[in-house]
Amino acid sequence: MSSIVQLVLFILFILSLIGLIGGILILVLRKKKPLGITLLSVSGVVFLFLSCYFIGHLFFSIYQGYEKTATEENAAEALDPDYGNGSDDYSDDYFDDYTEGAFGSTMTTSNQIVVTVSKPSTGNLDERGLDKYYKIDVAITNNSDENLYVSADDFYLYDYTTDMYPDVIDKDYFHEKIEPGKSANFSVYFDYVDDDAELEVEYADLIWS
Repeated sequence: MSSIVQLVLFILFILSLIGLIGGILILVLRKKKPLGITLLSVSGVVFLFLSCYFIGHLFFSIYQGYEKTATEENAAEALDPDYGNGSDDYSDDYFDDYTEGAFGSTMTTSNQIVVTVSKPSTGNLDERGLDKYYKIDVAITNNSDENLYVSADDFYLYDYTTDMYPDVIDKDYFHEKIEPGKSANFSVYFDYVDDDAELEVEYADLIWS
């Protein structure tokens, strides 16, 4: 939501609070009782609605922060099983050592996670075709000796032409545990850029292009 809309909602929230206080004062002072009841009722409804909105927005922001943190930890764990357990072997430079392959190829991370990513396809979000999306299909197998926690958000789509990472707009797979020897298949949907986009997909230390 734009900052202007948020500012307007905040102003309405303050005005409704003032209206609540004013309505209560009018009723307490017993002056213009119908006006006090009307002001209290209208302000109360607006105040309750905006309070629910702001509280919901706060919890959603907290959830997004948690999901982003979990995504980063999942990517690090796919590279190094000792990540987060106090091992001194982990290095930030570990992410610089990528294995690259073509879309549709099956590759293995340094932690024995076998992954296949399809070439991004496009689809329409509406019947008129004005809004589109990119879609990738993912097949992943945990060939390591430890549980793997993976999410659709662990996969990043990059566009060379705009130097941007399109946002994930939909997914049919969230944070799940994949036990050793088990597999999972899912799709991830990203914001559409344009027909001439040069795309690649990143997961852990693997790149498809």
